[in-house]
Amino acid sequence: MTTSDLNLLLEMGFEQARAELAVKKTGGLQQALNWLEENQDKPLEELQASQTAAGTAEGDEEGAASMPSGEGALSLVCNECGKKFRNHDQASFHASKTDHTDFSESTEEIAPLTEEEKKARLEDLRQKLKEKRATQSVTEKEEAKRNEQIRMKASKESQDVKEELQRKEQIKEAAKKRQEKLDDLEAKKRIKARIEADRAERKRREEDAKAMRAGKPLPSQAAAPAAPPAPVASASGSSAATARLRLQTKSGNLVKSYPSETTLFEVAQQIEAEVGAPINSFTMTFPKKTFEAGVDFGQTLKEAGLAPTLNSSIESPNGLLPAPIPGLPHPRRKPRILQYRGVSDSINSDLAASCRSAKRPVPVPNPPVAAQSNGYRPPSDSRIAHMASHLRNLSTRAFSQPGIAFRNTTALLLPTYPPLAQRNTMATSEAPKKMEWLVVIPDFPGANQKRLEVRPKHFAGLAPAKESGLYQMGGAVLNDVPTSDDPSTFSFAGSTIVIQASSRDEIKEVLRKDIYANTGVWDVENAQMWPLLCAFRQQK
Repeated sequence: MTTSDLNLLLEMGFEQARAELAVKKTGGLQQALNWLEENQDKPLEELQASQTAAGTAEGDEEGAASMPSGEGALSLVCNECGKKFRNHDQASFHASKTDHTDFSESTEEIAPLTEEEKKARLEDLRQKLKEKRATQSVTEKEEAKRNEQIRMKASKESQDVKEELQRKEQIKEAAKKRQEKLDDLEAKKRIKARIEADRAERKRREEDAKAMRAGKPLPSQAAAPAAPPAPVASASGSSAATARLRLQTKSGNLVKSYPSETTLFEVAQQIEAEVGAPINSFTMTFPKKTFEAGVDFGQTLKEAGLAPTLNSSIESPNGLLPAPIPGLPHPRRKPRILQYRGVSDSINSDLAASCRSAKRPVPVPNPPVAAQSNGYRPPSDSRIAHMASHLRNLSTRAFSQPGIAFRNTTALLLPTYPPLAQRNTMATSEAPKKMEWLVVIPDFPGANQKRLEVRPKHFAGLAPAKESGLYQMGGAVLNDVPTSDDPSTFSFAGSTIVIQASSRDEIKEVLRKDIYANTGVWDVENAQMWPLLCAFRQQK
C-alpha cells in the first residue's frame, strides 16, 4: 500500500495509529477499510501488540522461504479466481474472505492506480461505508425499538403483578375487617345472652324464695319436666353398698354418695355444714315418706330403704323474723340469695340465720335539742358491740371458704346519722330515708391489672365519702387465699362495701362515679345490694 492510501484513510477521519496498522496489515484501501471496521472496538494497545508479534513471525517465515534465484516475485495470483495481489497480506485477506487456498507467485507487476482511479475507488469506498453505516443505524434503531418493547412489556407485567398483589391484600384486609365485625357481633350476642341468663336466674331465685316464704311449691320445679318416679326400694336395692342421694335444698339441688351404713344423722350433719342451716327432716317424693330428726335419724341409709338411690327434699326451721324497727319498713323479706360468681351460696343462709337470731333493740329516748343540733351518735352498748362482732365473724367465715378471701377491710364503724330534727322536718316532704346497704360489686373478667393501676386513685376518691358518712366500710374480694402481702400477686374477684343510701338506684349512681367503674374494673350493672336492717344500730 502506498502513502496515498494512508492519506486517504486520514482524510476519512481514522486515527493515524490505526490507519498505519491497517496499511501494514492489508494490501489495499478496501482491505484497510474492512480491517478498521472489524477492529474498531478493540483497544489500540492490543492491536499494536498483535502487529508486533505477527511482524516477527512473518520476518522469520520470509527469511526461511526466500527464493534462491536473484529474481523475486512481484505479485501473487489466486489460481481459483485469477485475481492478482501485490503482497501476501492482500492474498491472506482474500483467502479469509473467500476461503480460497490455491495461490501462486507471479513475476508480473501490478500497475499502480492513476489519480482518477484512486479518486473513483475512494468515492466508491466512501459510498459503501456510508451505506454500511446507514444500514447499521437502521439495525441499531430496530434493535433499540425491540429492546424498548421488551422493557415496556416487562415493566407492564411487573406493574400488573404489583396491582394483583395489592388487590389480594385489599381483599384479605376487607375479609379480616368483616371477620372482626362478625366476631364483635358474636361477642356482643354472647354477653347479652349471659346477661339475660343471669337476669333469668336471679328472677328464678327470687320467685323460689318468694314461694318458699309463702309455703307454695317452687315455680322452677313446677316448670321443669317431671322426673321419672324413683322405684320402690326392694330387697336387692337395700343390699347395695353405696347410696346415691339427690337432695333438694333452698339453695339448690345436691347430689351426694354415701356408704349404705351411713346414718341419717351423719348425712344431716354433713349437709348442715355445707348449706349452713340445720336439717329437721328428709322427705321422699315417691313413695311419700318423711324421716324426722330425733326420731328416724338413727337409722342407716340401708335400714331406711334409701339405697341405692333417693330423691328427697330437706326441711330447715323457719326461725323468727327480726322485730320491726320504728321508723323503718317491716323487714319481712328474707335476704336475697347472693348471685355472685365465686361466692358460696351458703352466705344467704348465714345472713338469714343472723337476721333471725337478732333481738329487737331497746328504744332509746330522744336526746335533747342541743344534742340534736350537734349531730346524734347512738351509744355503743354491749348489744351493738356483740352484733358487730357477730357480723365480722360471719363475714370472715363466709368469705374464707375455698376460692374466697376477704382482704383490705377496715374496722366496722358505727354510722353517723343526720340529727333527728332534720329527719323530722324532711318527713313532711316524704323524702326517702337513708339506711345502710351491703353491696357486692363483681369485677369484669381480665380487669385484675387495671384494678392494680387505678387502685391508689380509688382509695383517694373514697376519702370525701368517708368524711361525709356515705362510705362506712369495705374491702376487696379475692379468688384465692394470697400467699404474700404483695397486691400484684392477688387475684381480685370484686369488692364489697357498706354504703349509706336510700335506694338501689342511688347506690348505682354513686358506684358509676367511682374510677373503678369508669375504667372497666367494676361490673356495676351486676352488683348485688342488701339493706342492713337488723344488727347495726339502735333506732333513735
